[in-house]
Amino acid sequence: MKKTIISNSCVIVAKSHNPTLLSSDFLIRIGIVKSIDEVDLSSLIITPPLSQVLLTNGYILSIDLDRFKVEGKEGIFPFLCGNYYLKALPHIKCRAIGLNFRFELTEYNFQKWFDRFIIDNLLAPQSVNYQIRNETYVCNIDIIKQKKESCRINFNFHYEFDETIFETIISILNMEDERISNLSMIDDIINKLFV
Repeated sequence: MKKTIISNSCVIVAKSHNPTLLSSDFLIRIGIVKSIDEVDLSSLIITPPLSQVLLTNGYILSIDLDRFKVEGKEGIFPFLCGNYYLKALPHIKCRAIGLNFRFELTEYNFQKWFDRFIIDNLLAPQSVNYQIRNETYVCNIDIIKQKKESCRINFNFHYEFDETIFETIISILNMEDERISNLSMIDDIINKLFV
């Protein structure tokens, strides 16, 4: 079986994000980019309810009143951005953080795997969902049928916080370390699901 990452993202949910912060100056000041050349200024949208920018490395940053999100193809960048954002605004109260990974799996008989879930030859699922809970997070896993020999699998690691200020979250959750741990768990889960 072949596993290809499609995208990964970091989402920080809070009540009081300020979308108008998303300027090239802010991104430079907090360390997300080193120079204005890394920002596609033609894509920059800044409004009170929603702001969004495309970076030249292909990542998209967006902020609305409830969430800050960084999404792109692969790598550690979204999780570094999440840490930079938390450090830059230490007094904002966080409700949740989502670390998300989306993969395409190929070169495996997924039709046969999905056939196990058929009920009375009438109900054939197009997706299967699992959930793992532990003391730190809830992991939602969505397996979506594509073709006979391919599927998409999405992992959402959801860390719930009770109005905890960003400064406290920095001391208990390092997104770079969580990414490594999450990717290891993802490999284990995929290997167990598709034997």
